[in-house]
Amino acid sequence: MGLHSATKVLLWVILAVSIQFLGAFALAGASAGVLALAVFGKARGLRRLLRRTRWLFLSLILIYGFASPGSTVAPSWGAWSPTWQGLQAGAMQAWRLALLLAGLSVLLATTPRNDLLQGLYVLLRPGRGLGLDVDRIALRTWLTLDYAERLSQLQNGRGWKGLQEALGRMPAGPARVTLVIGRFDWGDLLALAAAVALAGWLLQ
Repeated sequence: MGLHSATKVLLWVILAVSIQFLGAFALAGASAGVLALAVFGKARGLRRLLRRTRWLFLSLILIYGFASPGSTVAPSWGAWSPTWQGLQAGAMQAWRLALLLAGLSVLLATTPRNDLLQGLYVLLRPGRGLGLDVDRIALRTWLTLDYAERLSQLQNGRGWKGLQEALGRMPAGPARVTLVIGRFDWGDLLALAAAVALAGWLLQ
C-alpha cells in the first residue's frame, strides 16, 4: 500500500522548510535523493518545469549578485558590479528553488488530483476549530486544478491565440465532487519520522 496523500504533502513541506537551512554538501545529497525519486516516480514534467523557470533562476542570481556586499566581480565597474558573495548566495537560492520545484513535480507525478485534494483536505480539517471552511476551500481547489488541467489539454501549447480558443471551448465543470478519505497507517508514521530524522541530521 502506498503512502497517504496527506503524508506526501507533509513530506514536501518538510523538504521545503529544511532546504532553506542546508549547505552545499547537504543540498547535493538532497538533490540526489529527489532526482532518484523523480526518475522512480516518472516525473516527466520536471524538465519542462525547470526549463520554464530558468529565467527566474537567472534573475534570482543577478538580484543577489548586485544587492549583496562583498568582493566585486569587475572592480572597474564600481557600484555597478555584482559581487562574488552575492552571486554565490543567489546560486544557492536558485538551487534550493530548483530542488523545491523538483519535489513538487514528484508529488504531482505520483499523486492523482483527487488524492492530492484528499491530502490537503485532511491537513486543513483541524482548521475547522478556527472557523475555516475546509469544504469550500477543498472544492475551489479541486475546481481550479480541474479547470487548469482541461485548459492545458485544449490549449495544446499554441500561445495566446490557442489560449483564447481554448477558453471559448471550455466545457462546464462537474456538478458534484466526491472525496474518499483514506486512513493513515504505520507506513505513513514511519515515513514522516524518517523524513524528520533525516532533515535533523542534514541540518547538523
